[in-house]
Amino acid sequence: MKATRASNGQFGTRYRRMLATAAIVVPVAFGLESVAEAQEAPSSDSLEIVVTAQKRDESLADVPISITALNDKRLDLLNAQNIGDYARSVPSVDFQESGATGKRGEREVYIRGINAGGIAPDADTTGFYINDTPMRVIDPGVFDVERIEVLRGPQGTLWGASAMGGIIRVITKKADASEGATSGYANGTISHTQSGDFNYGVRGALNLPLVQDKLALRINVSQRWDAGYIDNVQVTTPAAAAVGVTPSVAVPKKNANDSKLFDTFAELRWTPSPNVDVAVNGLYHRGSLDQMSAYNEGVGRLLSNFEGDTSASERYYLIALPVSVDLGGVKAYSSTSYYHQNVVDREETTEGNFLFWDPTPQNSLRALFPGNDFVSVATNFRRINIFAQELRLSSDNTSRLQWLVGYFFQNKKYGIEQHEVGPDYANILAVPSIFGFAFPAGTSTLVHAFANISVREHAFFGSATYSLTDALKVTGGIRWFDIKRESGSRTEAGVFTGNTNRPNPDLKDQGTTWRASIDYNVAKSQMIYATASTGYRNGGSNFTLNPVCPVPQDYKSDSIKNYEVGTKGTWANGHVTSSIAAYQIDWSGIQQSVRGSPPCFNGYTANFGKAKIKGISS
Repeated sequence: MKATRASNGQFGTRYRRMLATAAIVVPVAFGLESVAEAQEAPSSDSLEIVVTAQKRDESLADVPISITALNDKRLDLLNAQNIGDYARSVPSVDFQESGATGKRGEREVYIRGINAGGIAPDADTTGFYINDTPMRVIDPGVFDVERIEVLRGPQGTLWGASAMGGIIRVITKKADASEGATSGYANGTISHTQSGDFNYGVRGALNLPLVQDKLALRINVSQRWDAGYIDNVQVTTPAAAAVGVTPSVAVPKKNANDSKLFDTFAELRWTPSPNVDVAVNGLYHRGSLDQMSAYNEGVGRLLSNFEGDTSASERYYLIALPVSVDLGGVKAYSSTSYYHQNVVDREETTEGNFLFWDPTPQNSLRALFPGNDFVSVATNFRRINIFAQELRLSSDNTSRLQWLVGYFFQNKKYGIEQHEVGPDYANILAVPSIFGFAFPAGTSTLVHAFANISVREHAFFGSATYSLTDALKVTGGIRWFDIKRESGSRTEAGVFTGNTNRPNPDLKDQGTTWRASIDYNVAKSQMIYATASTGYRNGGSNFTLNPVCPVPQDYKSDSIKNYEVGTKGTWANGHVTSSIAAYQIDWSGIQQSVRGSPPCFNGYTANFGKAKIKGISS
């Protein structure tokens, strides 16, 4: 059971999240030039961007997909500090924080109006990748970036589940072992948050050739300190004070919701021959938030009165081993990766303001039992482990027929734990139970519950493009997938849970996704195209932490069909680009989160009908 803070005698969610606004940003930067002979960068009459949206190197202008690619120069001009800064510059993409402000591991991305909707940890509708490694939608804090690719529309054929709306790929800069490639740079930022304090950030990157043309190391590090802008105060509303309610025991703190973020990414790259490329790269992140970024309307603007701990922290790391071998006309590629994420956040669930769900101040437990501490806090633990392996073979780009085949395996494991601690109701209220909830004497554990989810996926995929003429091409692709999901939950002794052990039935899902497109170059740098594609998201199981409040046991997968026509082109030797696409999306079996009624307020996921989305995007 969870209750939210109320104000002025009205029960409900009265906290509002608010984003800090930076008033002034003053960058400070310096560069570290190579100690070897300086070489002037080659000039170019074109701003051509090479992308790998179809898992092969292609010019952005030649890909019949609605895609935006931001290269390193564009990202520098944006002064992008996080993935939200990137997303705001991309048409038809919206980015929101789904976790506490200051954390980078809980994010939602909306592409063409397609959003997660469900509360399950694997309910993403946007695929997220660092290079070729699948991850949760996070903000990795990687700034040493070659480019960011945003593909709009379902990408299930090549990229699998949770790519219904599209995918985002962060492509990092590769370690360079060539002669004269020793280089580095660093910069610092300072800004001020309105109603808050100063924010600081430092970051730097270094490329080191270890063996010329064979082995190189590249590493980047960043650290940010973001000031809070919400003051936590002690307060009692006039209505509560009139009936003698015990004042809040909040610990006063100015700018309480400050945060710290640290990120580093490193890559060791070995090229023993021109045809072999092997790399090991890794990402590490840690972040902390001192207090939830929310304020209480009943107390005042940018004021909160949290009495319990609402801090949050997270750590995640990624290790990947990509290997590429040119076999002469055929390229072989392998990507092995492991991702781990650990998030801890705390939520105040104090029941003491009111006698459970009675909004009358005279019935407040603090009015009836003055001087007692009714503060309760729920600590939520979430752990995610993802192992992924992809193998693929592809043709070179010299023939009329270009093809790609591959195999993908992924094993995801999610662990969820909630531990809610509150007052000793039995001794304070001098009653053994109320409203069906037992109050064992001497206990302060209100809820202690666990849930575990394991999802294994096998998939085979293929794609082929055939040039009917020099200007006209057709593309087709298909993916077969097999998914097995195991889950279960248990609760230990607690006032609102008792002891339960609930294994959920295993869920299996098999199916195919496909994509077909045709494109025609009306001029050397002008293309028109038409595409039909599908995408999917696997179903799952709900969990009952409170046996008094049952929920539906499981929910089914949902799917999308996308129909799109568009045009794209470049002018002025590639210095000017344009694209426009019209699309219709048919979404079936939509997964959505449901919030239960009092007294449970329990959340679960269910399927709801259909939706049709029509739009035009650049």
